[in-house]
Amino acid sequence: MKEQREKVVKTLQNKLFVTPETREAIHRAASERSSKRVAEIEQDLEEILDQMLKMTTTQRVSAGENIIILTPERRIGKTTALIKIAAEWNIPIIAAPQEKQFMIEEIRREYSHEEIQLLTTREAERAIRGTQYRVVLKTELEPIEKVREMLQKIGMEQITVIGFEGV
Repeated sequence: MKEQREKVVKTLQNKLFVTPETREAIHRAASERSSKRVAEIEQDLEEILDQMLKMTTTQRVSAGENIIILTPERRIGKTTALIKIAAEWNIPIIAAPQEKQFMIEEIRREYSHEEIQLLTTREAERAIRGTQYRVVLKTELEPIEKVREMLQKIGMEQITVIGFEGV
């Protein structure tokens, strides 16, 4: 019993607790949003990501730091914002395998002329090792712990990770 409680506490550490009723309300609100509103939110997310990246270039963020936006929100353009920022800044995105195919289709649809590096954690081990990247982006479904473990394994702990995590 104590072991299970400690596991739950560790999982919830630094996380936002959301009740099932709140999750249902969030899903309901997401289904009712207009495409215009989603575009506005997506623009806000792009601006936030852009500001975070600017902070890393001006040394206001320490090397190797995690900058994670926690959100229970669904269908607000998080993936699209990551793709746009990755294209603009030429930064790789580390995605969970189950997200990758969806993202590839979106990239082809919107950025056929752009070269966007979309990698699973396993692929990133080879692709990032020895590069000059100071920042990588991560998708919502790829756990930060998994990305950090991979970066440590290849000796690239100084890379800052920016991305989203659901709650």
